[in-house]
Amino acid sequence: MKKVYQDIHSSLMKEKKIQVYNERFFTGLDNVELQWELIVDGKKAQSGLISHLNVLPQQSGVLFIPYQTDARGEKFLNLTYRLKKAEPLLPMGHIIATEQLSLGGVFQPKTTIVAQGKIKTERKDGNLIISAKQLQMEFDLKSGWLTRYHYKGRDLMDEHALFKTNYWRAPNDNDFGANTPEKLKPWKQVTDSIELLEIRSELIDSLVYVYAAYKMPQVYGQLAMKYCINQRGEMRISQSFTADTTKKVAVLPRFGMQWIMPAGFEAINYYGRGPQENYIDRNFASHVGIYKQTVDQQYFPYVMPQETGNKTDVRWMEIRNKQGEGLFFTADSTFSMSALHYFDKDLDDGPKRQQRHAADLVKRKQTQVNIDLRQMGVGGINSWGAWPLHEYTLPYKDYSFSFVIKPVE
Repeated sequence: MKKVYQDIHSSLMKEKKIQVYNERFFTGLDNVELQWELIVDGKKAQSGLISHLNVLPQQSGVLFIPYQTDARGEKFLNLTYRLKKAEPLLPMGHIIATEQLSLGGVFQPKTTIVAQGKIKTERKDGNLIISAKQLQMEFDLKSGWLTRYHYKGRDLMDEHALFKTNYWRAPNDNDFGANTPEKLKPWKQVTDSIELLEIRSELIDSLVYVYAAYKMPQVYGQLAMKYCINQRGEMRISQSFTADTTKKVAVLPRFGMQWIMPAGFEAINYYGRGPQENYIDRNFASHVGIYKQTVDQQYFPYVMPQETGNKTDVRWMEIRNKQGEGLFFTADSTFSMSALHYFDKDLDDGPKRQQRHAADLVKRKQTQVNIDLRQMGVGGINSWGAWPLHEYTLPYKDYSFSFVIKPVE
């Protein structure tokens, strides 16, 4: 709300200049200073301070920002406007406006899986077992999903969990107002009961490839999964959904996958929008940057338990324990992620409100990680029937998403 209401607006011009518009009707910017930062691939490269902003009410001014940069990396110009002296109700240094301007460039994720040594596969006790010197992974041959990920003496996946596809989210207040828990119910059903058609594997040039095919009768679709795995446990996952567009099916709540980590993984470091939770229709005030947080900080205690903690436009995210061990996630394109000490079922009231409250929830030791191509917007036009705007929904159609998971030490 503060971002929407701010009355200093900045736009990019040529030759390292910005235009500053003062929307105020009676007050100039004499008591305002501008702190600028050049951000490259999420890290501060340069900074400076402009102390004199002589912009009259309802007028625009032009400022020269003396940053120096080359052509490498993704670049942003972060602008922060602060009070030089205290004003009634506002202390000196109070931030009154911010802006993030893109200077171009592209972040280059590392998503190629390279062979790192010997690796083998075998079928035993109903599992497809992939093993290397310090790695053991297991796929359940009945469900097709990964059930174990053990690397260098540590389990990085909860022993009771499946690394599986996910299309559902815990309904929020606006969802209940629009009755989406009932209208989108097939996507919850198919998340819990997707049917395996086949699973097979092959070893090519010291890389293991696992293929799984599923049918999704509740939504008239098919899903193809492909995993590429090396000896270090680095894994590229490709998820492709094919829709039968001759059928009428509701929009998807989300398109992605879910991984549950065991207890002890509390530290989060990510490059994306933040620091607060944000969604595709609620990220206007969330600047792109590198943020260090905890899993506990991802959860917001809404009065009624509901979807929370999402981050959009993520380039990479890592989750570690106190020893610095954990998992690193990245993708070919920007994506969404969340990490919570609550499972979706903990936050989900079902088709109707149960009148629970945040204090009724019991925090889990595990961390539920959602890796999504996209999640539909949270809405908010009103809370008694309106859906998110169309551009913030996921229409029923074909989708594909590829991302990489790597162990970190």
